[in-house]
Amino acid sequence: MIVNPTDFHGILSLGANLYTQVANNTTDANISDLQQAINIYESEYFRLLFQPEDLSDFYHFADGESSVKDWSEVLQILRGDEHLLSPIACYVYFRIVGGINEQVTEIGVVKSADNDTRAPRNKQVQVWNLMVDIHTALLYPKMHELEAELPDAHEFRKLSILGI
Repeated sequence: MIVNPTDFHGILSLGANLYTQVANNTTDANISDLQQAINIYESEYFRLLFQPEDLSDFYHFADGESSVKDWSEVLQILRGDEHLLSPIACYVYFRIVGGINEQVTEIGVVKSADNDTRAPRNKQVQVWNLMVDIHTALLYPKMHELEAELPDAHEFRKLSILGI
């Protein structure tokens, strides 16, 4: 696993402070749920990003085993750092928000008690497009240097607010 719950901060914040000084059952449950989502969506992301033979080689490299290619720079981009978000965390965030923030009603958009009308979809699109920018500017050039097959163009393309 490349990302962990601590990668969800700033723009990727899920609205709950997962790391407080006081342990409690709700925090533990939130972290557990987030960890489960990471486990599911991180592997889904890798299946979309890598061709099977490259994915196997990448997993070997990430696990410290011998690999055909040196994936260190790709791994560094995928992990993110203090200046760059992890594209994996962006993907996981996109998938989580898509599943938890929709409430279907017969009359339209449901507003919160404080009348906050900012739709989660706006932030979801923003995070997806940020992931695509990281892919285009950093990740794809490194994968090309390694002669790794790039994903299909339709897998990771920018979205508009109307495109979800």
